Amino acid sequence: MITITTGQLEHWLAQYLWPFVRIGACFMVVPVFGAQFVPARVRLLFAAAVTLIVAPLLPPPDVPTFSAAGLVVTFHQVIIGVATGFALQIIFDALAMGGQLLSNTMGLSFAFNVDPMRGASTPVLGQLYMLLVTLTFLALNGHLVLIESLAQGFFT
Repeated sequence: MITITTGQLEHWLAQYLWPFVRIGACFMVVPVFGAQFVPARVRLLFAAAVTLIVAPLLPPPDVPTFSAAGLVVTFHQVIIGVATGFALQIIFDALAMGGQLLSNTMGLSFAFNVDPMRGASTPVLGQLYMLLVTLTFLALNGHLVLIESLAQGFFT
């Protein structure tokens, strides 16, 4: 029978918890992975898969997991992950806003359609710009660059 001590369990948890928190927080708000039509379970599963790849490459953390310092590190990881995803979300929204402004100047401001990514009514040209930005992001392997930058963020 395999015996696992609490020290081993805490070490494994510390090894995988903080990368998972950062990657999961980023995937909850980043445009492609964090869209409303992607279920939260799929996002968490994908964050867990990326964590399983990245976490063994990281050095063991020096901070105890179940302490006040561990809570601060967890909060810090959430802030870093959300900030990373939010920065990319701002770029996507700026381009969608450009499409909405263009739609208004062309007189197409009454041509609204339901946006499945946001769950609200937006101008048609704004949706077209958002679709083109998303497809360009995926065609230029932006999703892979995002995952790589998340992984590299642990080493710098």
